Amino acid sequence: MEILSSLAISGGTQNITFISPITTRYLKYQIITISTNGRTDVTEFNVYEPKSE
Repeated sequence: MEILSSLAISGGTQNITFISPITTRYLKYQIITISTNGRTDVTEFNVYEPKSE
């Protein structure tokens, strides 16, 4: 697995933009906590690209 970048952020709504357009197979994310006030902490996501033939 190749890690392209890492973001150190906290609080609020975060928008992630790719430098150039990509074609994805799917996006996988992991939710670590859902607090009682309804806020969700998504701590990791992975973008999977289709295999080149």
